[in-house]
Amino acid sequence: MVGTADTIECVCCGNIWDGNAQCYCMCVGCPNCTPETAQPEPEPNNNATPASKAVKKVFGRLHETAAVGFERKVLQRTPHFILLTRTFYHSQLKPLLCRWMLLWLRKARLRHIKDELALAYLMHGPRAHAETTSVVRHALPDEFVKMLNLSHAWLDQLLPHVISKINRVNYGLLSAEQTRKKELPTSRKLLAVPFVGKARGPSA
Repeated sequence: MVGTADTIECVCCGNIWDGNAQCYCMCVGCPNCTPETAQPEPEPNNNATPASKAVKKVFGRLHETAAVGFERKVLQRTPHFILLTRTFYHSQLKPLLCRWMLLWLRKARLRHIKDELALAYLMHGPRAHAETTSVVRHALPDEFVKMLNLSHAWLDQLLPHVISKINRVNYGLLSAEQTRKKELPTSRKLLAVPFVGKARGPSA
């Protein structure tokens, strides 16, 4: 391992993965993802409310930014949403996804930190300004430090990696017909097999 290790596990709050999944759906334009379904889940014992203005604003700006990306040919629609240029992601898409993730974290009761500091940490993680990292490490409970670290790792490294891969070129998924086989375990249905070339899986 190179450099210092930061705690990112978040067993205390498994629903952070829901937030990560929603970021992916919003980024790739999933047809089932709307401002109503994309907003964080309501707190227990509370009725669901219409999408907030903040969620609608971020949702709309993401779609507008994606349209610009398609026009500039730094994003691709076929065979699915594909990121072609990491610079565009980090400068245009990532700031908006950080804003959406902050809404999710606020719903998970993240307190004691200003929006601008939380956004700076989501954007830059441990590389953020010393004031930001100091607040995160000393003013927040351990579980929220973990949530911020995990969210930063997802937005900074994992998500751009995932959306830059092309189906049948970099990896392969089972077809809809293949996944309907009853004897097929769920782990195989959801497995993406790495490809060594277009439409060619590894020999092993």
